[in-house]
Amino acid sequence: MPVNHYVFSIPSAPSSPTRLTPEGREVGGSLTVHIQNTGAHDLFIGGEGLTLSSFGRHLEPQAVFTFENLTTVDEVYAIAESNQIGQAAVIIVKR
Repeated sequence: MPVNHYVFSIPSAPSSPTRLTPEGREVGGSLTVHIQNTGAHDLFIGGEGLTLSSFGRHLEPQAVFTFENLTTVDEVYAIAESNQIGQAAVIIVKR
């Protein structure tokens, strides 16, 4: 069971959202993705069309969210609150 960890600097709009999941398109398996907001500003988590007003999950500083059973082609993105730079620590477990 491979485990990978990353730290991302997350810009705010109008920058494009930052992709938090791997770009590999391997067949089979599932992913568990743990995201912790390690910065001092709010983060917004969602899919490719993520914006500050259209998002799936709001993460306050130090909050954690976990996605279970994502496929290896699912994509998760983040963007920081207006005019701020955020930071996220991500752990990805592949089964």
